[in-house]
Amino acid sequence: FLALFGLSHGLLEWTTLFERVFQETNYSWAGPVMGNLHLVLMPVSVMFLLIFGVKCLTDNFQDSERLWFLLPGLGLAWLMAGLLPLVLPEVARGEPVGLAFMERWQGAWARYLLYLPGSLLAAVGLLSYRSQFQAQGMHRIANYATIAAGAFVVNAVVAGLIVPNAPFPPARWLNYDGFIAVTSVPPQVFRAIVAVVVAFAVVQMLRYSELAQRRQVEEAHATALAAEERARK
Repeated sequence: FLALFGLSHGLLEWTTLFERVFQETNYSWAGPVMGNLHLVLMPVSVMFLLIFGVKCLTDNFQDSERLWFLLPGLGLAWLMAGLLPLVLPEVARGEPVGLAFMERWQGAWARYLLYLPGSLLAAVGLLSYRSQFQAQGMHRIANYATIAAGAFVVNAVVAGLIVPNAPFPPARWLNYDGFIAVTSVPPQVFRAIVAVVVAFAVVQMLRYSELAQRRQVEEAHATALAAEERARK
């Protein structure tokens, strides 16, 4: 599910890029297409992250199956909040409720209700494996799991709290424009760095996990050969 999140989130970022490119070319008609695709991909991509985090926790903690109810609950909350301007246009505070506004509005709520809990659940889920890795002597894997978890905590801030400008608090002041004004760097840069750190840590976890499994197979094979040799004597 983490890989599915990475792939779908990558497509999401490409739709954002192409939307801006098309708006500045003769293919302006493609901009709204990319915008609508962006609205669809955003909840889909982060839902994979939520599933990953919940699955990690339910695999490692007893009596945690109720966490699965978070998925439809958060999805329904985002859907209701995202469609609110279409039902109550006054929440837009005078702005025209068009595609550009709905992208900002739904994008802000998606980050509050989906990206923020999804990143935190992924972080806690990865940390839940740390003690298991350490108990099995897989200290490097445990360290990389901690690094990935820390990256997801940072992602909870830069992707879950820093949102598009929207006419409700805290999006009214804690948004992309305010972040750039303070740091002179778009939050997307930090998100890209976080993505690289997570990818590196997960690849290293898989690498050392494969090496550990191979070592265990070799040790089991050597033990079997030794037992067979003793039986012959």
